[in-house]
Amino acid sequence: MLDPVDWLLVANVPVGKNPAGMALLPNGRELYVSNFGGGSVSVVDTQNEVVVATVLVGMNPSGIAAAPDGSAVWVANFGSNTVSRIDVHSKTVRDTIPVGSHPRGIGVSPNGDRVYVANASEQSLSEISTEANQVVATIRVGQTPMSVAVAPAGDLVYVSNAGSASVSVIALARHSVIATVPVGANPVAVVISSDGNRAFVVNQNLLHGPGSVTVVDAKGFKPVATFAVGNNPLGMGISEEDDTIYVSNYLDGTVSVLDPRQALIRSTHAVGLLPVAVAVSRKPPADLAPESGGRP
Repeated sequence: MLDPVDWLLVANVPVGKNPAGMALLPNGRELYVSNFGGGSVSVVDTQNEVVVATVLVGMNPSGIAAAPDGSAVWVANFGSNTVSRIDVHSKTVRDTIPVGSHPRGIGVSPNGDRVYVANASEQSLSEISTEANQVVATIRVGQTPMSVAVAPAGDLVYVSNAGSASVSVIALARHSVIATVPVGANPVAVVISSDGNRAFVVNQNLLHGPGSVTVVDAKGFKPVATFAVGNNPLGMGISEEDDTIYVSNYLDGTVSVLDPRQALIRSTHAVGLLPVAVAVSRKPPADLAPESGGRP
């Protein structure tokens, strides 16, 4: 855990084996970490900086996302071909839902009624109804889909296809791909700005030198800028104001801090070994504000 102002280490919290993804609850009180090698999710109390629970899920949990109301956390189990729904109050798995082959990335709709899962070995996206707790649609995308981002308006889903060097843009009203955007090699992560106007894609660029970030015009569905980051970037997070992007560079042990509006790197900071994912804290809504006490 790092302070992004001065980049001092705030806390180093041990979690499970091979942590792969992180999801911060909207109120900022708890961070859920998927442990790919441990078949579990660690729940971190962010104010006291300690693990308060370990939840057993499926095999090789990877992508992880929190419901907008903070009531549930959804985990894609890469090795089990399932998604686990964790009840935040009880810290237990409430439901296990079969999806496609090797689910990797996961995203939740703004109103929480749908969950979208990228199936890396099936070139597909599974759409889950959170009320029925089952897959209600399967949509064909590119090769080796790795990550999912849902537009703030809830009308579009963006899927990064590592095997196709592209991003599929899906119109949910049609349940079909309406655009395929070329990006860099091995795109592994995608996020969308809060106004829905831009998408940002992390490209690993394996065997092609340093990684990169592609900026996509989310209205015209075309790339508008690309800039280099570190080696083998894997994770990405965006600030609440959309003015800063953080990219974890796995092989370098660093985080690149980017200015997306100017398409330049502000700074690069050393972190721990082999950083995989990034989670950025945000100011919570008034009804979800953290309780007093602990670190601000």
